Amino acid sequence: MAKTYTMTEFNQCMTIVEKIDKRIKDYLLNIGRNKWSRVHAEVNRTWMMTSNIAESINSRTRHAKVLTVLHLLEFMRQLVQKWNNNNRSKATFLGFHLGKKYENILRHNKIASEKLRTNKYIYTVLDGITQFTICLHQRTCTCGRFQLDELPCPHALAVLTIKHTGYEKYCSDYYTRKNLLLTYQFQMDPLPDESTWNTPTHVLEEVVLPPHGKRPPGRPKNKRHTQLREDGFKKEKITCSNCGQQDHNRKTCKNVRPYDQE
Repeated sequence: MAKTYTMTEFNQCMTIVEKIDKRIKDYLLNIGRNKWSRVHAEVNRTWMMTSNIAESINSRTRHAKVLTVLHLLEFMRQLVQKWNNNNRSKATFLGFHLGKKYENILRHNKIASEKLRTNKYIYTVLDGITQFTICLHQRTCTCGRFQLDELPCPHALAVLTIKHTGYEKYCSDYYTRKNLLLTYQFQMDPLPDESTWNTPTHVLEEVVLPPHGKRPPGRPKNKRHTQLREDGFKKEKITCSNCGQQDHNRKTCKNVRPYDQE
């Protein structure tokens, strides 16, 4: 529902949610649809529904949380430096106009566009029995994907194919190889040895005490609490003690026991 492109799709999903539990619908509406719905967003978020990178950081630093503050900061610096260098190297040798992720999206859209029919005069595309209207000048399509993703959708690519026109100028500049290189152009210099640091006197004289609060019993957890939808419903497999096969037990087993065959 959050990733729908049109109001029709959004309303259909909201109707399904209301049938499941009306309280969920009321909760989502009270939050503000512009905060979580792509079609209601006040700014165009393209493919990014959130800018929170805490999940990525936590997954890479969970083993380093036991380090001291100084070593933890050095670990973070090396991690960001490694990410920056790797991404810059990939962007440097990239042979496409767009980033690899968005080139793959366009490739899938191109395959889907080959099955569509188009009228090259009024830019109307038929997807099965559904008709979509494309405006290349305004970069819009009635499916909603062209203007929200800022990438040509399958319907727009069908029109571009008929016109023998490239897709490059209809893609957002955010996805281009040029901007990808600009993102990782800055280098992170390593810290010098601690013995060479010029630390101010007021910093050396400051006493840093541990945080207030009672430490809970047990070993500190490195993993975050996962939600039910992430783990799914883990169903334990049943193994039959009679024949050794799965998905049934000894009472419902219809196989002959091995020692009965002898």
